[in-house]
Amino acid sequence: MTALPLLRAGGLGPAVVEPIRLHVAAKRYLVSTDPAYGPGLSDASRHSLALQGGPMNAEERLLFMAHPQASAALQLRRWDDLAKRPGMRTPPLGYYLVLLEELLRDTQGAERVRIA
Repeated sequence: MTALPLLRAGGLGPAVVEPIRLHVAAKRYLVSTDPAYGPGLSDASRHSLALQGGPMNAEERLLFMAHPQASAALQLRRWDDLAKRPGMRTPPLGYYLVLLEELLRDTQGAERVRIA
C-alpha cells in the first residue's frame, strides 16, 4: 500500500500528491537524460530501477514531461536524493507532522487538523 490514498483523503491536492506519485517515473527519467545521475544511485536504487522498468525511452520521456507536475516531481526526486547522504541529520517525525498540519490547515482553510 502506498501513502497516496492517505494523502488524498487528508485533503492534499495534486500539487502535493502528483510529484509524490511520479517519484519512480522521475528517477527513470533522470537516469535516461542525465549521464551523471545513474552512477550516483545506491545499489538498492539501481536494483529497484531495473524492477521499475529501467531508464525511460523517448516516448516515455515525452509523456512524463507533458504531465503538469513533471518539473515538481523532478525537483522532489533531487531533494530525496540529497536526503540520502550518510551522516546527514534528519529532524524527528514530529517536525514533519507539524509542517503537514500547517499545510492542511492552510489548504483547507479549516481549523487545525490533528495528524498523530
